[in-house]
Amino acid sequence: MLDLGLREWWAICQGLSQGAICAVARKGGIHEHRGGLFRLQHRRFALIPALEHQAPERLLPALRAHHPIPIPPPGQLLLSAWAEVRAHWLLRRREEVDQLAALPGIQGLSQQELHSRFTYRGEEWLSLVLLQASVWRQPPPLGDHPAYGGCRSWIPLQAPLPIADSAPVLPAQQLEQAQRTLSQHFGDSQDMPE
Repeated sequence: MLDLGLREWWAICQGLSQGAICAVARKGGIHEHRGGLFRLQHRRFALIPALEHQAPERLLPALRAHHPIPIPPPGQLLLSAWAEVRAHWLLRRREEVDQLAALPGIQGLSQQELHSRFTYRGEEWLSLVLLQASVWRQPPPLGDHPAYGGCRSWIPLQAPLPIADSAPVLPAQQLEQAQRTLSQHFGDSQDMPE
């Protein structure tokens, strides 16, 4: 069961659930703990699509097809996938952000958006999280709730979501290759959350 969600742009959630990308680049949101900065705290979570701030020019062209954003039924959120962290890196140099932007099929943000996040709040770093996304055959219903709003990453769910009746999007070999590629560019993965 999942009792936590990661709030992420709709197009990024769709890219993960369709296998177009396998990682997210995170820095934080204005309502984040620790002064608005992201911290990888959890290993498994639902992908909660966020509608705020997503704009086509902030995405790679391949993910712009996920714009415009569909309107969910009243009082519901549109879920399709959950994810498990496979590895993560902390990028601390602009050159690393440029390298990430040049890698196809890894993440879905434009180079300009990556640099904007890298320098967010005057601190130069970016968290890159490799994920194994799994899609539900029949997504569980998730009613919208005021606690799910705001510009923050981690959302405690009002009711736990099952992970049964779901299947990984990408084969293990493809994720292992992505991890090898990322490790060649950015070194060993950071310590993993429990």
